[in-house]
Amino acid sequence: MHQCRIDLQIELHHYDPKVKYEKGNSPDPEFAGLDSQPQAIKINENMVYTPGRLETLLYLTRHLTKHLFISNPNKPVQLKWMADIVSLVERHANELDWRTLQQHYPDVINRLEVFYSLTPLPERYAKIIPVQQVPIPGGVNHYPPGWPHQSIRQWKHVGYLRFILLAFAPPSDWWIRMYYGVSERPLFLYKHFIYRIQILMAMFWVAVHKMEL
Repeated sequence: MHQCRIDLQIELHHYDPKVKYEKGNSPDPEFAGLDSQPQAIKINENMVYTPGRLETLLYLTRHLTKHLFISNPNKPVQLKWMADIVSLVERHANELDWRTLQQHYPDVINRLEVFYSLTPLPERYAKIIPVQQVPIPGGVNHYPPGWPHQSIRQWKHVGYLRFILLAFAPPSDWWIRMYYGVSERPLFLYKHFIYRIQILMAMFWVAVHKMEL
């Protein structure tokens, strides 16, 4: 049997709790609640401490949604972030605490349903990963057309009124399900109310930041 060597590059992220998130001057929400004992991994002669399987999945999901909010057709969310989530889930399907995910993090399960509507769920995981087979959501890879996903300079090209209308245009079903981690049932509520309230809040924080300057 021939042995093959595979060279890997590992990107290490360091979390400093003193660094505050840009909205609300609060700790970065990607790491909220990640307080279990870390796992030690030895890379060459260096010891690196990482979150457990479940917490890594939570971090990857939050990282994806954080970038999804500011993505647009010219700078779409990177496929590798979705691949990271699916790869971790399938690699450690037997070890993940699915009951905890279903009870406390249903958003993760709902996002996995979207992923597996786009790619088949392998048969060997069908009885392990608790997702339902759902139709592909409408508007895959369609991003909200207005601010903050698009530059504020856009208003000069479309006009001020058109710019405001675009900012409050409802996103696609795919985007809503991916960003908020909801099932199909509350899509109307999130598209027409929750999302627009969030845009208003984002405008509020921008105004506050401008006044502080």
